[in-house]
Amino acid sequence: LTNCEGDRQRFLAMRPDLAVVANGAEFDPPADPPPVPAALAALPRPVIGYVGNMRDRVDWDLVAEIAMARPDWSIPMIGPLDKPEAADAMEAHDNVHLLGPMEYETMRACLRHFDVAILPHRVDAMTDAMNPLKVYNYLAAERPVVATDVANMDDVRDFIAVAADPEAFVAAIEHALAGEAPAPPP
Repeated sequence: LTNCEGDRQRFLAMRPDLAVVANGAEFDPPADPPPVPAALAALPRPVIGYVGNMRDRVDWDLVAEIAMARPDWSIPMIGPLDKPEAADAMEAHDNVHLLGPMEYETMRACLRHFDVAILPHRVDAMTDAMNPLKVYNYLAAERPVVATDVANMDDVRDFIAVAADPEAFVAAIEHALAGEAPAPPP
């Protein structure tokens, strides 16, 4: 089994019987969101958040562009970071908060308090071979989602905003903050 067509194609010669089972998410939002976790409590609103492993897939230049374009937005990023140079670069932006890994329930509570959830991933061979689980988690937490145009999201494209460049990404976040539905896919 694999979670996306890109991986299936990559391994097809070794395993012709490989099947794709797309990601899913735990959906049981409480009637009322849980209390705001301490990690987010002091951050000014709006909160534009990311949850996930912050490896080579994150487009740090895009995160920096968003931070510079809207210094009044808080951008918490939750998860492990294995690139010290990215952490150093983000220190230049007072509104980017690298919060590190969290326990699962704390992370889920944080998600429920994001005003907009983001997927600022690079579009490259690595992201072509993944199905971003975090998008499913964002949607299960009933958060508006803005993403770069990574592959393997056909099942959710109607429910998220996709942006091709930093200006479009910021504009899509602004639309989501205003409560506007994502634009239909092209």
